[in-house]
Amino acid sequence: MKSEIITEPAPILRKKLVPVAVVDTAVQELIAIMRATMVLAKGVGLAANQIGVDLQIFIIDKELAKESKVPDAYINPEISEISLEMDLMEEGCLSIPGYWHYIPRAK
Repeated sequence: MKSEIITEPAPILRKKLVPVAVVDTAVQELIAIMRATMVLAKGVGLAANQIGVDLQIFIIDKELAKESKVPDAYINPEISEISLEMDLMEEGCLSIPGYWHYIPRAK
């Protein structure tokens, strides 16, 4: 159970996504597909639009979530706090294969 990862320059990767209205079986199944797709692609995070689904959902690696004591799936996420401390992290994106760049991120 996996899906194909959408790559640049696909328009869905740049659009504002639709909020999830109700968390039902279809959303739970989508999250399971996203997890399988991310693991097979050897990623640490994946958004629904990266598999062509226009919904505000993203997931992160289960072990990373456990270490950080945060959930591994986010539905209709909103930033509520931000640290003023920054880390510079090298990151890649499954939708831009082979590209890595250092990104400043709030801790």
